[in-house]
Amino acid sequence: MTADRRAGIAFLPGLALTAALALLSACTAAALPSSSVAAAPSSVAVDVTPSPAASTLASASPAPLPTIDVVKVTPIPSAPDSKTVVKVVAARVRWEPTTLVAPAGQVWHVEVDNQDGPPEHHNFVVASGKTFPERIYQSPNFNKGTFTFDIPALPAGDYLFICTVHADVMTGMLELR
Repeated sequence: MTADRRAGIAFLPGLALTAALALLSACTAAALPSSSVAAAPSSVAVDVTPSPAASTLASASPAPLPTIDVVKVTPIPSAPDSKTVVKVVAARVRWEPTTLVAPAGQVWHVEVDNQDGPPEHHNFVVASGKTFPERIYQSPNFNKGTFTFDIPALPAGDYLFICTVHADVMTGMLELR
């Protein structure tokens, strides 16, 4: 190996060390906070004025979510049977009548005449409201025919009767007196 070549190779470790130090100082300088900010190049326009919409959005608090009051009613245990049978018809995916009256504080019975044939099926639900936890009684689903269900004793008040299969069109008022 010639002397010139050996001098070139001897120079490489120093060059590598210098490059590593330069890279390290550049990384360290970028990570440290700076007291001056470099200006944007003159060919780039920078608008730092907040728009009115942005400040409105930033200051507006989100609208509160609506709350739902859940009214849970517990059937009265060991209540006597009133022997009352209330009749309702399910026809053309509607209840008839849409208001039922039954005795409060006693077991009563509902007779459902389902005139809707397959594929329509229904159920009979007594509830204190429209949410699932407010369901007090729910019959099994039934097809065309006449069915009688025993409804547990409940305190006096206003309730809903619903076919949950068609809840948007088959909901009525139940008055327990």
